[in-house]
Amino acid sequence: MKLLLLLAIATLGQCALLGSNKCTYGPAYWCSHIHHAKECGALQHCITTVWKNQKIGMIGSMETSFDVTKVLDGVRHASESNLLDKLAFGCTGMPVEKRALCKDLVSNDGEVVKQLLKSDLSAMQVAKAL
Repeated sequence: MKLLLLLAIATLGQCALLGSNKCTYGPAYWCSHIHHAKECGALQHCITTVWKNQKIGMIGSMETSFDVTKVLDGVRHASESNLLDKLAFGCTGMPVEKRALCKDLVSNDGEVVKQLLKSDLSAMQVAKAL
């Protein structure tokens, strides 16, 4: 009996706690941010199933929404080779408080941003996902 109890305790110690892997939470978690979608391998699902059908309001202020969509629309049809350079340049025209975030997204998540821009998502939907 003691041996069985020790085995049960040892097994529990090695098992991951229920819910410790946030990717098991499903689309509500995966699609709440591009980092989560990327982490859980659900980017394509989020693009085609969730973000494409999401109703989008403004992102922050009307001015910020306009700035973000203007930058994204401006680079959407750039060639694959210079899309990220154009996007990084577009970051310089963003409001000061958004520039660092914009540059960070380009440098750390550039490939994901490219995939979003090449999808059927509108500029506002891409901005909301970012």
